[in-house]
Amino acid sequence: MKIWTSQSISDKLMRMTLLVGGVSLLLAYISFLIYDLYSLRQQLMNSMATEANIVGANSVTALMFDDKQAAENTLSALRNSPQIRAAVIIRPDGTEFARYLRTPSTHFELNEHLALTEGERFWTKGRDILLGSRVRFQGGWVGSVYLLAETSGVARSMGRFGLISAGILVVCFVVALLATSTIRHLVSDPLTDLANTAQIVTRERDYSVRARIPPSSDELSFLVKSFNEMLGQIQERDRALEASRAELEIRLTRLIQGFQRHFQSEESLMRVNGFPGLERHSAEHRRLIGQISELRNDLESGVVKLCETLAGFVRLWTEQHITGPDARFEEFLQEKGTGREARPLKVLPESDCNASFV
Repeated sequence: MKIWTSQSISDKLMRMTLLVGGVSLLLAYISFLIYDLYSLRQQLMNSMATEANIVGANSVTALMFDDKQAAENTLSALRNSPQIRAAVIIRPDGTEFARYLRTPSTHFELNEHLALTEGERFWTKGRDILLGSRVRFQGGWVGSVYLLAETSGVARSMGRFGLISAGILVVCFVVALLATSTIRHLVSDPLTDLANTAQIVTRERDYSVRARIPPSSDELSFLVKSFNEMLGQIQERDRALEASRAELEIRLTRLIQGFQRHFQSEESLMRVNGFPGLERHSAEHRRLIGQISELRNDLESGVVKLCETLAGFVRLWTEQHITGPDARFEEFLQEKGTGREARPLKVLPESDCNASFV
């Protein structure tokens, strides 16, 4: 299984094509061999049937006049058929009338016989084929002819055909391999380029890159176009987020500067009037400035719903600081008979607190 999971798409296409093509060629090769074997056996059996009919027709007179020599002479003509190993003519009573053996060492025992209702029949005896055929004359039969043929010729023909077919199969396989190597880039190159683009986007967070669109108008081209459109939408959203973040940084900086000016003015007023809680009040001012600075740092690292967090901070500062330390300082000034002009501190408008960052 690893051979498929660890390879590139190009190698997988090559292996898949070779596997499918190889299996198809092999099945076709086996089918041709089986068909050729069947055809050669059929040709041999048809040839045996023809020769049996010729021998039977030429043996009618010999059988009727019990001329054994004439029957043997007829059988001797089978020497021109090298596939016939043996032959025998049988009288109607089942006794042997004449015999032919291609070589003296040929051993032939007739153990199979035609049934009374059979006119012709084939038997398989190991690698040989045995044919039994009736010798007919004037609507009846006067004897039987049995021919034993070897299938070595069929095997030799099968061997030659197999070698030729194997050579053709190898040539076809090589052609398929070369064709696959030539045209596989039409599918693998767009997918490889798409994968490389996705890696760049994932690794560098660069949404400006685009995958090369293949020239074809198919599903692969549609996939690449859709991927590029998705990158464009992400790039536009990223630009909008960056613009909003920059705007908020500017507003936060202005807010910190406004707080600092307000606190400096307030602390100066405390020094002039000798407010006893100046140090504690100044420490509270520094703590508030530090909290706002942390909010700005959170913005740089990307904080979810920063404006809502900032609005909550301002609301908490208004409820705790203004109604606490600032209220005590106001009472101190009223007791001394010294008033101060209220200077409202401008913070972020509520309408600007709709941006959120991920």
